[in-house]
Amino acid sequence: MTKHYNNRGKGYIKKICFNIKQLFNSLFIRMLDKLKLICSTLKSHISAEKTARSLQKGLENFYRISPRRIAYALIVNGGIGFYIIYKADTFQQYWIHIVCITLCMALTIIIGRKYRTTIHLLDKEIEKENTSDNAELRVNYRRFKDYAFHKANLIFCIVIPCIFFWAIFKQNYLSFDIVGIYGVLIISATLFMSILGYVEYMWMLWFLYRIGKCEHFYYNQSNPSQTPFLIYIADITNCAKWFFLIEAFLYIFEYFILIPREKLTINQFQMPDNFSFFVTWVILFIVLVLAFPIIVLSQEAMMAKIIDNLKQEQIQNLSLSFNIASQDLSNNTTISQAYMYNSMMANIVASNDYPIKARRLGPALISLATFVLHTVNLLSQLPPIGSWISQFYQQYL
Repeated sequence: MTKHYNNRGKGYIKKICFNIKQLFNSLFIRMLDKLKLICSTLKSHISAEKTARSLQKGLENFYRISPRRIAYALIVNGGIGFYIIYKADTFQQYWIHIVCITLCMALTIIIGRKYRTTIHLLDKEIEKENTSDNAELRVNYRRFKDYAFHKANLIFCIVIPCIFFWAIFKQNYLSFDIVGIYGVLIISATLFMSILGYVEYMWMLWFLYRIGKCEHFYYNQSNPSQTPFLIYIADITNCAKWFFLIEAFLYIFEYFILIPREKLTINQFQMPDNFSFFVTWVILFIVLVLAFPIIVLSQEAMMAKIIDNLKQEQIQNLSLSFNIASQDLSNNTTISQAYMYNSMMANIVASNDYPIKARRLGPALISLATFVLHTVNLLSQLPPIGSWISQFYQQYL
């Protein structure tokens, strides 16, 4: 009997120990799963932050270099280029290319520094100083920074130069000599910066589009166009418009003086590689000649629409107050209030429709000149036109 109870007791003890062991195993497994989940979340978050902001850090480090040092670097680079083409006895052929490329690089660096300053101003205005009224705006701004400074944007900076150099060497515009190596290096750096600037400009327009979709955010109620962060965005997009239109013209001009003349007959092209010529001509036409003026007009239309919506919202709010005040005009107080609301609405209607003065004649002329030059570039392959342009090129350039 005693042995039976002992065995029974041991069975209970084993069962309890087994249950405790199972419980600990279950808790341990759950704890491991939780730790794995936390580590995975932290890892993905840190990875996303590094991926999204590493480009921003790189740009920040680059633009911390003083303008004087950048100017010295551009001068030294230009001097090296002139020395190389002089020693290679190709000065007459390539000197204007060095001037155009150096100008493009300088313009891109200038607009890049201004873009960096604008980001700092927007950080201060949207992230640090504004109230909970800007919750939706703040979310969109953070998304904009994640997208704009993501390393995936560098894909464009690699793919497009590869297409460009493929066409250059297919057309035998450059050779693998000292001039060709220098040209590849300097053009690669310039294209990289220009394309990255173009992409950043496009992301700023995306943010402008998202602002137009926000239902509510803090703005200057007496003059919506003077809302600080809208002024910053209008200023940078307006500067970028001028800089990139000038750069577009310089790139088209570069392409114009690079390709040979009289390689097109009435029936066929006689280029070294017809396909690469058409590919580059079409890409430049779409990206620089056609798309950019459309983008500029879209940018101005989006900003004007945002200002108009804010003005209409404020007028509606004042109209309600005016209607309430005008219902009782038996005393001087309500009469004064109605007059005040009416005067405020009139001031808002008369206020500016755009944060800064937008000039359209200059950009329109640059766009037209770019279009004409690129069209002439194609037509110049016809022998009669090509011979005249060749004579002009040899005489003056």
